[in-house]
Amino acid sequence: MAFQPSTHAEIDRAVKAWFAAAPPMATGLGSAETFAEIEQLAMRIGRSVARHLTEEALKEQAPDVGTEALCPQCGRTCRMTCHTRRLVTVAGEVSYAEPASHCETCRRDFFSGTGETPSR
Repeated sequence: MAFQPSTHAEIDRAVKAWFAAAPPMATGLGSAETFAEIEQLAMRIGRSVARHLTEEALKEQAPDVGTEALCPQCGRTCRMTCHTRRLVTVAGEVSYAEPASHCETCRRDFFSGTGETPSR
């Protein structure tokens, strides 16, 4: 399925609905006294929301790799694990649980879902 970004209007409606459902002081914007403070706090909140949404989207799109995968080089069954990677985004660092495996026979790391087929 191709990526279809939301329109600005759809995003604005979702944000307005979120604010309507959030407690009035949930953002902390009420504690800001000057326009500059309001703007700085709003930007920090925006970056935090962007990081959270990115992490949630990565979790949703992560493939269900199971506990084992075949080595793409020798075909041996290897144990799958998840390694937490820190990714740098425009909004700051986010965590990504990347599924990976290591083949003791070939002495190589590989990632499930690479599309490679075992060569024998």
